Amino acid sequence: MEKVIDLALTAVVCLISSMKLSNNKLSIKDKILLAVILGVDKETKVPVGGLSFPFAPEISIDNLSDWVCVSKPVFYSTVSRMNRENYIFVDRSCVKITDKGKSYLGQNFPQLFLKNQKWDGYWRIIVFNIKESERYKRDKLRNYLIKIKFAPLSDGVWVSPLPIFGVINDLAGDSIYIEGKLQRKEEEQIMLYHKIIEINNEYGRLCIALKKAKNLQDRDTIPILKSQFLEVLARDPQMPIKLLPKEWLGTKAKRLFTNV
Repeated sequence: MEKVIDLALTAVVCLISSMKLSNNKLSIKDKILLAVILGVDKETKVPVGGLSFPFAPEISIDNLSDWVCVSKPVFYSTVSRMNRENYIFVDRSCVKITDKGKSYLGQNFPQLFLKNQKWDGYWRIIVFNIKESERYKRDKLRNYLIKIKFAPLSDGVWVSPLPIFGVINDLAGDSIYIEGKLQRKEEEQIMLYHKIIEINNEYGRLCIALKKAKNLQDRDTIPILKSQFLEVLARDPQMPIKLLPKEWLGTKAKRLFTNV
């Protein structure tokens, strides 16, 4: 039987207006791991923990460096540390992502690996069931939900169209999970919370800038743009196509940047 949840739009608007969307920049570690799976010419799909990873057998150090856009000493120091910590494996001039690296990406950016699944029209809803005396657990869960691109519907009620309940089990405790339909106005408010129009404009700006840099053979600017693309990609909640603007530029941007 179809499950339908009808949540008050007033509560949605009030909560969204009182919250600020996190704009934390990606760490160098995040950029390196994302670049390994994005900046490749050939890739194969590897299932890990229920997610389908575009896994590169290897990526050259030079190509990887172009995506990260930091000073060479900082880049090589970070790569060396990540190699020691087993997030990546460095083999001469090439880098491979390890199972630990893929697990890290799945925990921190699950939306990037579930976006291509056909949306069934249901929202994944989590309702907090954490005691007030354990507020620190509640705050930790809320911060993590923000990070993996859940959106608030009301205090203690968060939603995502993607089936990513599995990655929050350790933090969720006895919270309630629901799959349900939302009203169109509620979906529009979620798009507003995620700043989808702003993200689309950023994709468009990057596409134009990249084409211009390629035409001018400006090799100094291209790495800066690739690094900026990773930042925008990480902010993108990867909403289903049905919910996105008609002129959605995210797909075009990814195609352009992964083929530079």
